[in-house]
Amino acid sequence: MKNIEPNWLRLTEEVNAIDYLEQISYFLDLVNTNNFAWKWVIFAFHGALYSFAICAIKGTSKHNVTYYDKNGRERLISFPTAIERCQQEEYFRSRGSQYLQLSTQEKESISELSDFRNDIEYYIPKGWSINVNMLPKIALDILSVIGFLVLETKNYQDYSDEQEEKIRNLMNDIKQKLEHQ
Repeated sequence: MKNIEPNWLRLTEEVNAIDYLEQISYFLDLVNTNNFAWKWVIFAFHGALYSFAICAIKGTSKHNVTYYDKNGRERLISFPTAIERCQQEEYFRSRGSQYLQLSTQEKESISELSDFRNDIEYYIPKGWSINVNMLPKIALDILSVIGFLVLETKNYQDYSDEQEEKIRNLMNDIKQKLEHQ
């Protein structure tokens, strides 16, 4: 039998968040020829927002983003809790850091994104249609929130200079694609 060398997938919360941006960019290339690609754009935007929110509020302690359930198992906070904590000054105590202040439109876009994602992920048999023409506007709002979390909170985050540059490039690429939808 052939000896198989290990091939590791290594993840950190930062790498995971960046991967979501890469997936957004990839699937946006497909939306003009395949409306189902929007499903994956929705999933990736939700994952990116959640992941970057976790990175922003984690700071230097994973305890900012975890809790223990009734069985004593450590769990990650939920998406709504992460977004809520991003808006609380107490999680941004690093020198010069800023917490998230969402506009009414951004709150609505986050809610719509989350609703779409949940309806697709936990699909109840039914006839359902999404007007994909409204998705670029929602996505641009979410991209703006992600940009703030990554580049403007100034809370401790563990991105290398190369990763930060990659994030900036991906965000610019995604923004251009969305503006041309």
